[in-house]
Amino acid sequence: MPFVGNFHAAGSSISQLKEAIESAYRDKKIYTTPNITIIPEARYVNISGEIRSPQRIEFTNDITVLKAITGCGGFTDYADKHNVKILRGTIVIDFDAAAALKDPRIDIPLQAGDQVQVSRSLF
Repeated sequence: MPFVGNFHAAGSSISQLKEAIESAYRDKKIYTTPNITIIPEARYVNISGEIRSPQRIEFTNDITVLKAITGCGGFTDYADKHNVKILRGTIVIDFDAAAALKDPRIDIPLQAGDQVQVSRSLF
């Protein structure tokens, strides 16, 4: 924004950022009653493999591996629930979804950009 400068958005809520930008416009006397609209860029998680409906789903702060898989229709009959991989950048995380179904405390929270790959069972 050439007239009011840059704003640090990380860690701010949308309403906090909106108020900071509106205040900057008022303080510099560019606008007396600015109305700023902030549209955040959508972030996604990709779910693929032996899932009923493999797809890219929108990331939310509370999404976990099991919630993402459930949101895609669940496992197919051929899914290897013991061999789920989470690709996070250059890191691969092995995840046992069958164990997490029995103990939800070990379900892994996902991050924006993660890819969840459910392997096919050999039997």
